[in-house]
Amino acid sequence: MFKFINVFFLFSFFIFYSQNEQSFYGFEPIGLKKEYQAGQRIYLKFKNPKNLHPKLYISNSYGSTIIESILTNEQIEFKLPKNFRTKYGKVTFTLLVNGKSDYQGSYFIIPQKNIKTVETYLGPPSIKAGKYDIAMLVTIPVDYYDNPCEQGTNVIFNSSFLGDENKEEVDIFNLVSHMRINSPYKTGTIFLSCDVYNKSSKEEDLRVEPFTPDNFEIFYDRTHKYADGNQLLKLYTSKLKDEYGNTVADGTYVEFNIKNLAGNYLRTFGTTINGIATAQIVHPDYYDKWVVKATVVGMAYSQDLEIIFDKVVKDYPVYFNKDYSEVIVGPIGSFMNQFIPDGLMVNLTVYRDHNLLFEIDKPTVKGKAKISLDKINLIHKQEYIFNFKVAGINKTFKLIYNAK
Repeated sequence: MFKFINVFFLFSFFIFYSQNEQSFYGFEPIGLKKEYQAGQRIYLKFKNPKNLHPKLYISNSYGSTIIESILTNEQIEFKLPKNFRTKYGKVTFTLLVNGKSDYQGSYFIIPQKNIKTVETYLGPPSIKAGKYDIAMLVTIPVDYYDNPCEQGTNVIFNSSFLGDENKEEVDIFNLVSHMRINSPYKTGTIFLSCDVYNKSSKEEDLRVEPFTPDNFEIFYDRTHKYADGNQLLKLYTSKLKDEYGNTVADGTYVEFNIKNLAGNYLRTFGTTINGIATAQIVHPDYYDKWVVKATVVGMAYSQDLEIIFDKVVKDYPVYFNKDYSEVIVGPIGSFMNQFIPDGLMVNLTVYRDHNLLFEIDKPTVKGKAKISLDKINLIHKQEYIFNFKVAGINKTFKLIYNAK
């Protein structure tokens, strides 16, 4: 049933269309072509045996208009506006007599062979090396009236990468032509362009960046092994590369995570230059063992690196003055019995009846730290506990203050 209805409508449409190709008033086209090149002057002429004065209704994808006819010796002529002779696509027309349609026809505007510009669009602007990434270069060549080239027009895609030059021919389909660029295994820049009818596009640059880095190794360097709280420990990586042997991009962020004996974590970081990341961190000021692991977050990591810092301070003297207004810690000797470098922190806490009264951190100067006790306001015949902590070494003093 449905097939019969479809056939009926198709047959009816064919009869209607055929009838519209015929003219009731005897109009007949003169020299009408099926195709015209964009920009070509077009005059629609018809035989006019009855010397009528019809109008022309003309339409394309850009719009429609009505044109008055010019009468000449049993002929009529229509001069077509620019949009109906320069824009690519089908143009339909109908002769109107007293507002009623008579003869109907059409012609097709094809683009010029002379190309004005070869527009290109590249995306994305960069890809990762290897077999997983892809980019695409799309071209839309247009003539001087901004018409895209005809279907099947040959486009030559040119590419150059690390001295290797290639050409690929892809015909235009559905107004555009495109080429897929699979990522190579090496890094660099792929230079791309297109040629259409000996007209070239601008050059496009596609960056090929390294793939995610492989796991790597870390190392350290230091001036000595002692925990003096002064020297810098240098941490650095091996050269970071991806699975294809490409050195990672400069600026790749590397975190160095450090776990000490107390289970606390320290962190420092560096960014790669020529594939190597470097970071620094100050030595601890007491005996410690660090386990260092570096990561490129979410991508790669290093082995565990163990670093031991030996004690630099084995003991230190503490002196109270007579009225307990000041205490001197030091002189503190380092690993060669020299004064400890300035800046080693001395921590003092003072308690009375298990209550914290006073706490201060004081850096050493020339091996000593002088701490004023005036703020404590010591009370006569009260017991105080003074706890000193220097380079991980604790010393505790119980004192009964006797005022004088």
